[in-house]
Amino acid sequence: MNDGIKLIELLTQKIEQDTLVLPTLPAIAMQVSDEASNPDATLNGMHDIIIKDPALSARIVKVANTVHIGKTKPVTGLNRAITRIGLKKIKNIAMGLAMEQLFETDSPFTKVMMKRSWDNTVAVVGSTMGAFKTIDENIKSEFCVDTLMLAALIHNIGCLPIYKEAHIFGDACYTQKFMQPALESFSGQIGGKVLSKWGFDPVLVEVACKTNDFDYFTEYASYVDIIRLGMVADERQREHRSRILSDAKEKGLFESVSAFLSDEYMTARSNALSIFE
Repeated sequence: MNDGIKLIELLTQKIEQDTLVLPTLPAIAMQVSDEASNPDATLNGMHDIIIKDPALSARIVKVANTVHIGKTKPVTGLNRAITRIGLKKIKNIAMGLAMEQLFETDSPFTKVMMKRSWDNTVAVVGSTMGAFKTIDENIKSEFCVDTLMLAALIHNIGCLPIYKEAHIFGDACYTQKFMQPALESFSGQIGGKVLSKWGFDPVLVEVACKTNDFDYFTEYASYVDIIRLGMVADERQREHRSRILSDAKEKGLFESVSAFLSDEYMTARSNALSIFE
């Protein structure tokens, strides 16, 4: 029996017995969530939480200056950035940006895989925000920018427990042939479990659970559709490209691949990617 099959059997057993260890929400994300849920929350209170994490603070400022949120004049300080974004949106954005902490590990066996996965996630965020910028304004108004960014950042969260279980197989876990069957079989299911455990909104649970399930298409336009459109735009999804574009066209999300070459797309994509530099 090869190690890839052994990994699938291990995951199957742990899921059935409910013994699979799921990641916990980063502490800073929990604090932001708690503060945002407080009816007496203030911008100053949110500032005092986020300022504790310098890397997160810097990225919040970058988000405030992107084409999706920013005004003509750039902001340079965290206070002004939070004021511009607003309490309603800051929760999703801060929680999404904190996800990078979950992709860090001291294990040499999983560090490479997690780094690759995070880099792919960031690329998908960029192309997703680029694709979103090209969508018709009437349809775009049905979606929230902050929710979309968070959705793109957590769309592949289910891979993390799989990588952590795989490390016991040693060097084999570096190979695509070893990892891919387990990722295809379980990452969506596990991702849904993770976000449900964290108490995330059902639309985000749907993203983690269904984005890479290409038997799943809805009648209505969803965050899953926009992320898939971003994956196609960045050529990270080729196998199901035709079906994704056809479905997006029927829902009014897409007209032509030329949109992915437009200045509008490129600027929005570049802005989103700059957040993570």
